[in-house]
Amino acid sequence: MRNAKIKPNILLIEQDEGMRKLLEIILEKYHVIQVASILHGFSWIFNGNFPDVIILDVNTFDTSSVLFEGVKSNFFLKNVPMVLLIGEDDFNKIDYYYAWNIKATLTKPFAPDQLQKALEVLFD
Repeated sequence: MRNAKIKPNILLIEQDEGMRKLLEIILEKYHVIQVASILHGFSWIFNGNFPDVIILDVNTFDTSSVLFEGVKSNFFLKNVPMVLLIGEDDFNKIDYYYAWNIKATLTKPFAPDQLQKALEVLFD
């Protein structure tokens, strides 16, 4: 019997259901956990789960700087790589995001291969 390679867990926090479904297709080689809010993401984590990477749409309705900073300053989560999906309006905050050790930002709309390449860098 062959050992199956375990797929990395990606916690996808995205409010838009259609975008979550599209991203799940793009991320088919990973185990994707989809949630619609940061609070649902915290709930998943506090139920004993742990992500290898968090992909967060910064325009999700409950994404505030307080919650975002809470994720990045949490003892268990601070070293989890995070990829941010941002809108053009958020581009002026990019220095703020990178100050929190964000590994990549992708401006919507983005090409699927941009996200795949960002994750390949994290997992190689």
